[in-house]
Amino acid sequence: MTDRLIFLSGVATSTDFMEPIRDVLVSRLESAGRAPLVSMLMPYGDWSRRLLAQLNEVRQDLPWRLRRTGHGLTDANGRAGLLAAELGAVHEAGDTIALIGHSAGGVLAVQTAAHLERIGVEGTRIVQIGSPKVPIPAPLRDRTLYIYPTGPNGRIPDPIVRLGSWGGWRRGRYGGPLWNSRQHAPCHIVALPLIGGHADYFRTREPYRNETGQTNLSLTEAAIWQFINPIN
Repeated sequence: MTDRLIFLSGVATSTDFMEPIRDVLVSRLESAGRAPLVSMLMPYGDWSRRLLAQLNEVRQDLPWRLRRTGHGLTDANGRAGLLAAELGAVHEAGDTIALIGHSAGGVLAVQTAAHLERIGVEGTRIVQIGSPKVPIPAPLRDRTLYIYPTGPNGRIPDPIVRLGSWGGWRRGRYGGPLWNSRQHAPCHIVALPLIGGHADYFRTREPYRNETGQTNLSLTEAAIWQFINPIN
């Protein structure tokens, strides 16, 4: 049995951006007697690449049909489909996959998991960190964790998580359409009392440490660990 951790960065990030969360999760798994295989992917490039080019590629990867209906996939020849094909080619019975994405990487994680389901690889877990909201296909909702920050007075300091929607129409009691803002939401949504904003989920130094000594990284890691351990 192999545990696979796939980390997916968003746009305009440094090459080492997700290394802190990788290191603590791998250390936790190794302490539990597991030896995960880890992939660090930057599907849109790093911060040295033109931002507009990256954003255009994110737009092309958005699950437009999924956004309207809660079902469907992006092109199987796109990033998500190709990554799913690669993972499916090496997948064996009993293997586990966790797709952990920040920002646009979290959107890509959902699409990759949906493609994996399509080719018969089930059970993938998804962690979206500071991602835009996209509808989660029904088979994936119980296996998706969505993390966003909260600040003082309930303020949300990450503008990216305000983008998109989980909403959809449902039939009301008397047959009329009713809008449900969480019609296609993941089952696991966690608001963390973090310091800072979109780029700060994995910070450890001051001032990203609360009054009890917990860092942004430790809070984020604890939420993910609770969700993926044991990965099954």
